[in-house]
Amino acid sequence: MSESIEMEDYEKEFIEASLFVKKNPSIFNDEQKLKLYALYKQSTIGNCNVDKPGGIFNWERKSMWDAWKDLESKNILNSKQMYVDYLVNNKPTWSQ
Repeated sequence: MSESIEMEDYEKEFIEASLFVKKNPSIFNDEQKLKLYALYKQSTIGNCNVDKPGGIFNWERKSMWDAWKDLESKNILNSKQMYVDYLVNNKPTWSQ
């Protein structure tokens, strides 16, 4: 049996979705941005692998870290598909 080097459909859709989000940040509220960030990091890196940012004025980076770290406790089978599904649920016409 030979291995395929072609991307799965969900991987292609994940790339398209992440490019859409990157190009259109203003259409998302802060909660959506945090969730998309966390799912993106989980999809591209895996479980959170950095220390929590310090400093009292670093609340935004701390929130991002918390959102990503929180995904470790979830039983996520396919974070790339979850990213796309979250985008579709919040912006159903994103791919049109």
